[in-house]
Amino acid sequence: RSSCSTMENNNGGSVVSVLTYVEFYSGIGGWSLALENACRDMLVVRTAAAAAAADDNGVGLGRKTTTTTKRRRRVQVKRLASYDHSDLCNSVFAHNFIKDDDDDDDSAARTKSSSASCQSRNKRKKHNHSSSSSSSRSTVRRPPAAASLPSYPIEKLTVADLADLNADIWAMSPPCQPHTRQHDKHTQHDEMSDPRSKSFLHLIRLLRQLNNSCDDSMPRIILLENVIGFEESVSCRTYKSALLDSGYAFVEYHLTPTQVGISNDRPRYYCVAVRRQYCTSISTRMRNADNVIGKDKVARSLMNMLHDSEQIGKSSVYTSISPLEVVGSDSAAEAATCSMPTIASYLDNDLPPLATDPSNINTAKLATLKIPKSSIAKSASWCFDVITKEDARSACFTSSYGKYFRGTGSVLYYGQDEGGMTARQGQSDTGSTEKDTGATDVFRLVAPEERKYDSKWWERLVAGEGGEQSSTPPLRYLSGTEVARLMGFPLKEDGGDNDEIETAFAFPDWCTERQKWRLLGNSINVTVSAKVAETGMSIYLEGADCG
Repeated sequence: RSSCSTMENNNGGSVVSVLTYVEFYSGIGGWSLALENACRDMLVVRTAAAAAAADDNGVGLGRKTTTTTKRRRRVQVKRLASYDHSDLCNSVFAHNFIKDDDDDDDSAARTKSSSASCQSRNKRKKHNHSSSSSSSRSTVRRPPAAASLPSYPIEKLTVADLADLNADIWAMSPPCQPHTRQHDKHTQHDEMSDPRSKSFLHLIRLLRQLNNSCDDSMPRIILLENVIGFEESVSCRTYKSALLDSGYAFVEYHLTPTQVGISNDRPRYYCVAVRRQYCTSISTRMRNADNVIGKDKVARSLMNMLHDSEQIGKSSVYTSISPLEVVGSDSAAEAATCSMPTIASYLDNDLPPLATDPSNINTAKLATLKIPKSSIAKSASWCFDVITKEDARSACFTSSYGKYFRGTGSVLYYGQDEGGMTARQGQSDTGSTEKDTGATDVFRLVAPEERKYDSKWWERLVAGEGGEQSSTPPLRYLSGTEVARLMGFPLKEDGGDNDEIETAFAFPDWCTERQKWRLLGNSINVTVSAKVAETGMSIYLEGADCG
């Protein structure tokens, strides 16, 4: 098949490259949003000055540059199918990405959705959903899209299903739980036999079978996200071996949102795989070209990170993507102390501390977020990671946020004087370290590992507020929309629909805060993942041009 479909853009006659994709473990559509963000970012090309920020290996810290030039070719993505076992995820996914009244047969990013009754499920077994791909092909049965067929299991997909889809991109974030244990012989066996590993191992087998049976239907790009430590699992080693055997080069990253200017710590492992033929095309062009234009510099720098077959067993995991302005950890730490946005920029306007007038506070919403005194009074509450709106960092949010105290995400102190200091530094807005007289002076809001254990810590916090010990400290959980902003989701309520190629995200009205926390905790950071996606897309498109 052709490398990717193209069409002329009526606006200026520029060429539009259309890449099709399948999202496995689709959840609430994190990878779909990330791919759309990557397309938006690829509207501009970093100039030679930006590319030069990386060293010869493409791993220098880099510094952001504002010098950009317009790309002559636009990029769009079209979704062919999405798969997830959770009905809750599929319902939220459909709310954002599937329109019941959309009858555009040319749009692979839209699939008609109907009810989940037994009768309609039986009808859907005919796999009658609309899709398109980057080239024409014979009409055969199509695998069901999970958003249309709730809880369709990935492990039931066949080689014929994936060959029929013929997607340019596979994007996935497999379950992390089976792959994060200590890897002695016993736990390796447990990992491979864990039911939660079954679908990912099945996809690996399908990839090998697809390579053996129909190479033309192999995805051009494969994007994977998981927790740090996943790369050492036997499942991931099996996956990387399959990539190399199937003709892919790949690059691995450890990245966190602070590296792209988001005030949240969520370190994750990413793997970008690109068909080796496109990498070879770029390398040949680089050797033969006397002058390399700006976008080639980005592709060349990214190319230097890719691992080929002879490097198996000694691959490096990179901690920055300098050509795409994902700074190294040192730069991220530096930014956190100077220009990183404060938590206030991620908060809802109808909740304290931003809503100061009682008439502007959504009291029903606040009631679901306030941490009850019964929880705060427990000794385990000492493990809370407490932040204020003046902080420029927050802890990683997990699916257990609101359920457990330790290591599940930050909680917000919105007391009367919290705006007068930076919680982690104990400083006023003017930089003064003089003592305040409120709660933040009585109880310095520092991370649990930085303070001595005190079972009555919350009483000191209330005392600083001038209240009685029977009072409840002004602590609350972050709302689902606040967590979503910290995870890079473009929210509809924030005007995210203004960009013509960007889908704005919104939770359905029926979705509770706890459901939102669980969904987001299992999702990906959209902004970081977009940079990872742009890595693969840049190399592939450049290689297709060179081929």
